[in-house]
Amino acid sequence: MKTNYSHYTWPEIDKMSKQDAVVIVPFGATEEHGHHLPLDVDTNIVTNICMSAANKTSKDLVLPVIPFGFESHHMGFPGTIDIPSSILIDFGRAVTGSLAKHGFKHILLVNGHGSNRPIIDLIARHTIIDYPETLCASISWWELQKVRDVSDEILDKAPTSHGCDLETSVYLHLNKERVDMELARKDGLNNITPHFWNDLLGRRPEGYSNPAKMMEIWHTITETGVKGDPTKSTDVKGEKLFNAAVEELTELLDEFRDRKPNNALGPVLP
Repeated sequence: MKTNYSHYTWPEIDKMSKQDAVVIVPFGATEEHGHHLPLDVDTNIVTNICMSAANKTSKDLVLPVIPFGFESHHMGFPGTIDIPSSILIDFGRAVTGSLAKHGFKHILLVNGHGSNRPIIDLIARHTIIDYPETLCASISWWELQKVRDVSDEILDKAPTSHGCDLETSVYLHLNKERVDMELARKDGLNNITPHFWNDLLGRRPEGYSNPAKMMEIWHTITETGVKGDPTKSTDVKGEKLFNAAVEELTELLDEFRDRKPNNALGPVLP
């Protein structure tokens, strides 16, 4: 079965909407990722994970990736394309709303860019409010537990954030020829304190507390754009991380496809 939504004709899409296919909407970004990685890191990784998982299920569709994200804090680095959060939320709701109007009951937003996390959450919440017969969920690929389990086994303890060991390794697996590891540099790891730290994988440094959420202007915390240590990245590690993401996303799709809105329940007065 074709997995690329755009490769279907409209009668074929009409048929797919009646077969409980999950429509996956990849959210990427076009932004700097240090001196060693190209601008399409977030877009490339999330697209490949989504396509590979949909190929495994042979039941689901992948929409063209949204290649831009909320980037206002990254604009000190040339190449970055910033979409204001309000516009991105409205844009996402227009996409999911179109899918819902054409009969799709399961929409999954899969994210590849850190600052898109609150945005895709809001898009998913609004979609269900606007279309109660449609289920819409969101997740970032690094939040998948199997990715976190593999990361604990093969990555060092340096925080993962941006252009880091995690992202660099996966990109090396996908497109090694585009990465210049001679320019990879550990950066952005100063001024990490017990309540002000971040790790994409949710790993907490020993002795640290739950972090307060804060996104500083990026060029004030890193010279190269990197936050993390990509110097130890390898394509071998990237393959293991990628496969873990695809495996769990495939499981998530099968679980989601079987889930139905429960319209029978409602508030009950005491």
